[in-house]
Amino acid sequence: GASGDDVSPASPAHAEFLRGFESFLDDFATALEQCCTHDKGGWLGGGPSKKAHTKPDRVAMQRAYDHLYDVYRETLVPARKPQHAILRGMQAIAEAHLLLHGTPAPAMYSTPVSESDAKRLAQVHAQMTAKEDGTVARALRPLAKTFDLELMPSVAGLAVGLVDDLERRVEELRDTGDLEDRAREAEEALEAAREAHSEELAALRATLADQERAVADVAEALQ
Repeated sequence: GASGDDVSPASPAHAEFLRGFESFLDDFATALEQCCTHDKGGWLGGGPSKKAHTKPDRVAMQRAYDHLYDVYRETLVPARKPQHAILRGMQAIAEAHLLLHGTPAPAMYSTPVSESDAKRLAQVHAQMTAKEDGTVARALRPLAKTFDLELMPSVAGLAVGLVDDLERRVEELRDTGDLEDRAREAEEALEAAREAHSEELAALRATLADQERAVADVAEALQ
């Protein structure tokens, strides 16, 4: 798996986001191994191949996986403050979306990517999907679906959850009575996070509420 050593997430919400990203990376690694050891070509209809990993689309898929793994290990896991976890999570979503779709992610779930990085990541996507019905292009579809339906929306829960964690921490520190300085520091951090992300958090809370209503409607329809 992709999980790292001695991981101390910034909060329960951060830990949950990391688990989701780990699971996505595991699925990606499984698809990558299958693509690099098998080929659908040939007059016999395809099968195991010792040269599949040298094909341009497989090389690009390996680059995409390596990039996302590095993002996980070097950016997401080391986040130790709630604000950092939010921003790094949204940056990871932005870069993953470019690799999986070749287009920018919805602004609600992501942060801007530099023009040069966006071009580079979109180019990797183009190399992976050069053959519309190629082995790699087909393998990416379920990965992109999982990303769109599960991992990308989860960054909204990360942002909202981290602010909620800050609020709980402030209350806990207040209750101790002898940790006023730490409580004041936590409260200032909470206020800074609210000011920096007020519009985004309002939109994310609305989105989560809409998602909960949609699930409830589906459940009611199935009864």
